[in-house]
Amino acid sequence: MDRNEKEDQLIEQLKKMPQIKDDLSKEMLLKRININLNKQDQKQDRLWYKWFLPSVASIAMVFILIIVAQQNLFQGDDQIMERTTSDRDMSLRSDSNNDEVQMFLADEEESGSATADEADNYQNENDGDDLNILDSARMALPTEEDQLVYYDHDSFVDADGVETFTVTVVDVNANFVIPLTLISSSSTGDPNDYYSRINSFLSDEAIEELGISLYPFQDMSFEFGFDGNVVYLTVPDDYQFSEGTFAEGLLDEVLSIMFADYDVDTVILQTESGQQGIEMSHSGLVTEIELLDQLANSAYKIYQASSERLLVPITRSSDEGSTFNTIDEAFAEMQVDQSDSYLTASIPAEVVDITVEQTSNEQLTVKMGPYPDFGDNILTSEMIEAILMTAKSFGFQEVAFEIDGINGEVGRFNLNEAVPVPDGINAKLIAD
Repeated sequence: MDRNEKEDQLIEQLKKMPQIKDDLSKEMLLKRININLNKQDQKQDRLWYKWFLPSVASIAMVFILIIVAQQNLFQGDDQIMERTTSDRDMSLRSDSNNDEVQMFLADEEESGSATADEADNYQNENDGDDLNILDSARMALPTEEDQLVYYDHDSFVDADGVETFTVTVVDVNANFVIPLTLISSSSTGDPNDYYSRINSFLSDEAIEELGISLYPFQDMSFEFGFDGNVVYLTVPDDYQFSEGTFAEGLLDEVLSIMFADYDVDTVILQTESGQQGIEMSHSGLVTEIELLDQLANSAYKIYQASSERLLVPITRSSDEGSTFNTIDEAFAEMQVDQSDSYLTASIPAEVVDITVEQTSNEQLTVKMGPYPDFGDNILTSEMIEAILMTAKSFGFQEVAFEIDGINGEVGRFNLNEAVPVPDGINAKLIAD
């Protein structure tokens, strides 16, 4: 195909294209072209400013740096050495969070050997994240304030005019019940009085420090029957458990734990007008509750949702939700953390060599292999307390400990002889 034929074919194809009509006048078309040309000129002007101004600023900065550098070059070595160790020590002291560093410097200054480098090394050796701080705190020597259990012969319990009574609270997620032993130094001795104003003893500050929630006792009053085996729980006539709350589901457990130290076996529910029973959203009309041993066969763990630590009885395994048929099963659960529930294993999970033997009907022997953190410290003391309470829940009266690497005492406990189980846990002094 020659050139003429190609041109003819192209013309024919162009003729077949649709007709496009442009109503725009020549004047308007010219105006639009001028506008676009002006925009391009303005854009080029802006681009010029973008590189010109920064370039001038950069050149000026270079001149300033040259002048400063020349001045520093003329300064002598003596001026550089003016940043002495005493200045650095003073800088350390100005930080109110460096108390340990200050103590270190004060001790060293007495001997004239303290240096800032040594202080820096000391601080670096003792720095760590919050977890390390908590771990180191549990390595401290246990004191009376660290005790999670108590005995009736303890000085703060066995005193004139002192009464103890157990109340129940719940964790912040309202998943389980936590027993507290309230110790009153000005007690009336009347349990009806205390249990009818049970929610008035813990201040908002104490509740926050303990990391707990109160059970809704505020509209309930309690009265012990004449025979001592029955407690009457009275509520207003219009009282009802709100649907969906935890109160109804935990009521049996709350009452059973709260009155476990008495001979009470039944709680009778009634209204102020004398009507028998309370209407429950799920259970219907409930007239009485039979109290059971809710703490039997429990595994005790450490609960900490705030600044205070508490012992908590766990009645079901964290994996399957089953009850503990043997104390070995409870010990296995005591090595499991439940961080979502603020529960810490009371026996370190790394301890793999644990033997539990029933020496007699009343005595349990617990043998443990070596663990580097075992010693006369809070970690070991809390483990012993949790084991004692777990053994108590299984009916034992005392526990003999054989822990590899520990000879003698851990806190208040003499491990050279069998240790009796405590009388209670989580003792808190209250002001009536």
